Amino acid sequence: YKTIGGIAIMNWIILSIIIIFYSSYYIKLLYQKRSGIKTNILGQGEKKKSVIYTEIALKILTLIAFIIHLYSVILLKNINISFLYFVSLLLLTLGTLLLIISMVTMRNNWRAGISTSNETSLVVNGIYKYSRNPAFLGFDIFYIGMTISYPSIINILLLLLLLVVFDFQIRNEEKELIKLFGNEYLNYKKSVRRYLGIYRNHKNKNPRN
Repeated sequence: YKTIGGIAIMNWIILSIIIIFYSSYYIKLLYQKRSGIKTNILGQGEKKKSVIYTEIALKILTLIAFIIHLYSVILLKNINISFLYFVSLLLLTLGTLLLIISMVTMRNNWRAGISTSNETSLVVNGIYKYSRNPAFLGFDIFYIGMTISYPSIINILLLLLLLVVFDFQIRNEEKELIKLFGNEYLNYKKSVRRYLGIYRNHKNKNPRN
C-alpha cells in the first residue's frame, strides 16, 4: 500500500470524508451562532424527560462514534481495495452530501435537538420534498458506510444503537412539529415519507408512517 505518514491512501480518503462530514455540522452551528441563533439545543430546554434522555444519548453516541471512527482509520489495519470498499466510499459520500444539502436547505431553521418555540418555519422544499428527515437519513447512511469500511464488533453495535436512537429522536421531533405547525405539518406528513419517498395518493395513506 502507498502510505502518507504511515497511513494508507485509502484510509486517508475515508478520513477526509469524515472530516468534511463532521466539520460541515460544526460550521453550520458557528455560522448560525454569528447570527444570534442557538442551534445546538440537544438535551436543553423544557422537554419531557424521555426526550432529554434521548437527546443526551444522541449527543454521547455521536461523540463516541467520531472517536471510534478516527481510531478505526488511523490505528487499525489498512483496509483492502475491494467492492465493499467502494460501496463504503459511495455511502460515506452520499451521507455527507445529504447532511450538507439538508442544512443548506433549512437555512436558519436548522436546529440540533427539539425546539419547543415557534421561531422556526416548516421547510418542505428542496430535498425535503422527498424525505421528512434527510439529515438523519444522511447520518444513517454515513454510519452504515463506516461500519462496512471497518466491520468490527464495536462499530456494528454502535451502528445499531445509533439507528435506534436516531429513530426515537425523529419520532419525538415529529410530535413537537405537530404541536408547532398543526395541520400544515400533518398534510406534509401525509405526502412525504419519514425517511425517503412520497405518497402518490396521500389522501389514502396513514400519516403515522
